[in-house]
Amino acid sequence: MTALSKLLIRYGFMLIVIAFFLFFSWGNSVFYSLDNLSNLLQGNAILLIVALAMTLVVTAGGVDLSVGVALDFGAAFALIALKQYQLSWQMAVVAALAGGALIGALNALLIVYFQ
Repeated sequence: MTALSKLLIRYGFMLIVIAFFLFFSWGNSVFYSLDNLSNLLQGNAILLIVALAMTLVVTAGGVDLSVGVALDFGAAFALIALKQYQLSWQMAVVAALAGGALIGALNALLIVYFQ
């Protein structure tokens, strides 16, 4: 394995992210603004938290990719609580936690039963 291929394996993803960042910054000057970067981080904060948690799970040897499904079900429960039942945002958070816990328990049951 050459030194270049080792370098690309180690830093390839970072180079791709930088290339995308430079490309979109070149295409639109607003993309590089501090306000837009702040909006990107705020809009993806939940995904960043879940990705960090999944990194810990995967590096510990327990590959469980059903966290994304539980997150989506929780968001769907919150949306239904807000829109259909017109509950407060506090109750929507409770509904999201309950929905995520419900689908997480179902996933755990299926994993334990079929393993």
